[in-house]
Amino acid sequence: MKVILDTNIYIAWIREKKYPDILLDVRTQKYLSCHVLMELWAGARTKQAARIVEKFQKPYQKAHRIVGLTDRHFIKAGQILSSLPDSLSNKKKNAGFVNDVCIALCAIAIGAVLYTENIADFEIIRKIAPELRVRYLG
Repeated sequence: MKVILDTNIYIAWIREKKYPDILLDVRTQKYLSCHVLMELWAGARTKQAARIVEKFQKPYQKAHRIVGLTDRHFIKAGQILSSLPDSLSNKKKNAGFVNDVCIALCAIAIGAVLYTENIADFEIIRKIAPELRVRYLG
């Protein structure tokens, strides 16, 4: 089974050693969204943090399992954002939510299940893109 882990799963692992069963599960093929990688690097403000992110990044690079988006996916991301109801229009300006849309599209693109703690944002996305398979943790 293909899996993409959201940024919050890696952060929970780094800070609290949560989810070892998921991160170390050899029965899954783990992929890394380039948007998750960007968020991890954005949060790496010390040399130690940078080493941790690099340690996570290397196996994905070596296995060619970093997933990016094509122009078609960015069009879909824009369509998802434009279809948000007026009550959620503030989400369009929220970089975290926009990244979540892109992470979701990475998972959809490769047929992966997305693991996250972020129920609120991904339920909004899943309602617009029901093909998203997501597993909520936490």
